[in-house]
Amino acid sequence: MRFLRTGTAIVLAILFALPSLGFAQAINSGKDIRLLIVPLETSRERVEELLGAPIAGDNIYDTPKFRITVWYSGRSKKNSCNWGVPDGTVLRVYVSPKKRPSLSELGFEMSSFTRQRTENDEVWDYVDDLQGITIEVFKDTEEGSAEQVIFFDYLAPRNELDLRCPE
Repeated sequence: MRFLRTGTAIVLAILFALPSLGFAQAINSGKDIRLLIVPLETSRERVEELLGAPIAGDNIYDTPKFRITVWYSGRSKKNSCNWGVPDGTVLRVYVSPKKRPSLSELGFEMSSFTRQRTENDEVWDYVDDLQGITIEVFKDTEEGSAEQVIFFDYLAPRNELDLRCPE
């Protein structure tokens, strides 16, 4: 059994500090989601305890501030391979803010991210492969406009890629 990540203490503090609120209402940032829903560790059951039942399909959830899509492990017609984790384990978390915050509002230490161009000149990806995080931003061509977050994408961190399906 793998050991829990260092964020466990923070997660427990959040959970005990907010007993009267529903978890979905208590999630205020993409970083909160990353602490509560961990790729290759969190189960579908735990996700539904935190976010409630999916609103569409079996993997799209809605909170007051975010639309969250979660991909789970398991064999299906679309997914013929299985990661080295139990079926129903989170593989990827895609978080789309309902109101786009500026990149500077996120509070991420951006020195570990690389900025990568996309096909659209106004859209950039900030990627941290070590942590398994991609943040896509939109920057209007208007002078002085801030980069607005389109989505966060959380995958397995680099040190857990050995659990990936063989090619």
